[in-house]
Amino acid sequence: MNWTNLIWGAPEWLPAVILLGGAALIVIVYSLRHIPRNQPIRIITTTLKTVALSLLLLCLLEPLYSGLRPRPGANLFLVMADNSQSMLVSDHRQQQNRAEQLAPLLSPDAAWQVRLNQDFDVRYYQFDSRLEAVENLLGMDHEGLHSNMHQALRAAATRFGGRPLAGIILLTDGNTTDSLSPGQALEDLPPVYPVVVGNDVAPADIRLSLKAVQQTNFELAPITVTAEIAGDRYQGRQVSVELVNQQDEVIETQTLTLKGDGESQEVRFQWNPEESGICFYRLQVAAAEDNLDEATLENNQQSFLVDRGGGPYRILYVSGRPNWEYKYLRRAIHDDEEVELVGLIRIAKREPKFDFRSRAGESTNPLFRGFDNEDENAEQYDQPVLVRFGTRDAEELRDGFPSSADQLYQYDALVFDDVEAEMFTQDQLSLVREFVSHRGGGFLMLGGQESFASGNYDRSPLEELLPVYINSTNKRGVSSRFRMQLTREGWLEPWVRVKPSELEENQRIEEMPAFRTVNLVKRDKPGAAVLVEVEDADGELLPALVAREFGHGRTAAMLIGDFWRWGLAREDPDNEDMSKSWRQMLRWLVADVPHRVDIKVRTEQEKGANIQTLAVTVRDEEFQPLDNAVVQLAITPPDGSEVLLAAQASNQLAGTYEVDYVARQVGAYRVEARVTGPDGHTLKAGVAGWTSQPAAAEFQQLVPNRQLLESLAKETGGEIIQENKLENFARQLQQQDFEITEPLIFPLWHQTWIFLLAIGLLCAEWGLRRWRGLP
Repeated sequence: MNWTNLIWGAPEWLPAVILLGGAALIVIVYSLRHIPRNQPIRIITTTLKTVALSLLLLCLLEPLYSGLRPRPGANLFLVMADNSQSMLVSDHRQQQNRAEQLAPLLSPDAAWQVRLNQDFDVRYYQFDSRLEAVENLLGMDHEGLHSNMHQALRAAATRFGGRPLAGIILLTDGNTTDSLSPGQALEDLPPVYPVVVGNDVAPADIRLSLKAVQQTNFELAPITVTAEIAGDRYQGRQVSVELVNQQDEVIETQTLTLKGDGESQEVRFQWNPEESGICFYRLQVAAAEDNLDEATLENNQQSFLVDRGGGPYRILYVSGRPNWEYKYLRRAIHDDEEVELVGLIRIAKREPKFDFRSRAGESTNPLFRGFDNEDENAEQYDQPVLVRFGTRDAEELRDGFPSSADQLYQYDALVFDDVEAEMFTQDQLSLVREFVSHRGGGFLMLGGQESFASGNYDRSPLEELLPVYINSTNKRGVSSRFRMQLTREGWLEPWVRVKPSELEENQRIEEMPAFRTVNLVKRDKPGAAVLVEVEDADGELLPALVAREFGHGRTAAMLIGDFWRWGLAREDPDNEDMSKSWRQMLRWLVADVPHRVDIKVRTEQEKGANIQTLAVTVRDEEFQPLDNAVVQLAITPPDGSEVLLAAQASNQLAGTYEVDYVARQVGAYRVEARVTGPDGHTLKAGVAGWTSQPAAAEFQQLVPNRQLLESLAKETGGEIIQENKLENFARQLQQQDFEITEPLIFPLWHQTWIFLLAIGLLCAEWGLRRWRGLP
């Protein structure tokens, strides 16, 4: 109570109170003459009598407490209860689950609810995947697949924005499946008063948590999935972790022994999937003993997606002469369905035209005589003679290297080998640079005889995108032996290695032949990574394989000029190490190349964990954003049905079309983007997928998340409320500040306890005097 809130109802009695007080003081002092001065009882009896008479005299002034209180029914107060499945968990040594323990508090006749309704307009809500208004909290079934607590709080604050919302009582265990998005804050919420349901002692449980799924270009094991296994009250028990494909076939099983309560252990699976495209796999953990009584089995497995599609990727190989490298490249990807190699090889350079070299009246190159070529289609003397391999039809590359974006951008990567810059026009070289930086393609230059400085690329637009600075003065290094070795960065890149272990990889490198030619460069460019080096006879290290990102794409430089020696020098014809190395390099080159139609599936936490935003990016033939397309998404949920949704153009990104989808089933989802261009032409469909497994997140932690709820209460100005103190909390709420209030006048003088206190003090004073035998 503040003294400023104290007022006097009868101030006109002040003179009388002063006179009476003075008279009483004289009487008290006069009565002390019978008590010796050195006795403590003199002070005690005087104090008791003075306080008692002061209380009675102050009552004559009618003291009143003046304040504010919430106007009954004018302010809103929300009660939100968790309706998710985690409320069905039974805590350690508890016969009832959390929902059953909470049930007595949910009755409308509960004392705290009755008291709260006296002062506020109370609204009741239950939440799981969404916020739902209810008449009372007795009808909850706790079958919600999600616990979107943050989304529910923000939805409530938005729904009652601008209205006098006094606070929110939150009945939950705090195990939420959503979180705040970056930049979101809780300061705009009213005070939140969490009631933590459940105890902090973990029940018996084994759980699996999926940590990472990595896809690499390492051929022996391109997929790596990492998970953590933890348990409570099962220390020393053996469990088996299984990797299962979408046909429910067990691919691999690992066994481990559980450690202490809550202590996690990592398991890792590496394998090479046989399927291509969108594939779904599952990790599941089970105890070796069947009689374990776990709190829940919902957190014993998790599904994940592996995208092995995207192809076939088309790579254009351009060479200035037939060579061994092209042979080994074609052999390496012969059985690879994901990579197509298109060859454009020059077999004769451009020559000056002389009349005496041809027959009379013949203007075409005699190399093409006898091939039934019409004069206007046959190569002229002043044109190079090019041979095409692996083209789709007779028109592809008919005029040589592409000279327009729509022709070049149909490829995903380019490989230049042993071809000088003068073979291309400046426009074509600039187009290659745009192919990498804008289209996002890959570019690899091999170290042939007319590559890098020997091909005069230091004075071309391609010098900018290469990962090395070309040395125009000292072009090629020739030695009797160059021994190859991986750098630290090379060991970290899976596509650079061929063998699964470091010992085997070192042995492979040791058995490789010595190379004799290396293109010399000044140094690698900023941001580039030297992955492989060669050591010459004098012990000097020179870069051999360098890579970097350039714009939206990536580039690499293979500086070894006779890499083909590796294939010729192998003793075992069945040795596939060189082929694996080429395949991994080509797959890395096209790994992240965008398509004309790409789909991204993302979960935006502010929308809810069960709402997926499907974003489709559409590009034209020159990979410019295509805004006037018609985009339909065919979604296949776990039950096998098909749902068609029309995507709408995004307001933020050109060429992007978005739609939100609510996943109401548990399992694997596939989505196909069907795009029709403005000319009515249908583009190649994009395919993606995702998994919906809310139980894995809902039961990832079984003990209440008290730390999260304490943080929530602190940030909003609330506090944690114990279940058995709810009634007391409801009574004390009116002492706080609220938006709509009314005056409160409380007569302190009209309180029985004041008179009883005064009489008690006088009786105590009289009793002390009688006890000491004083008059």
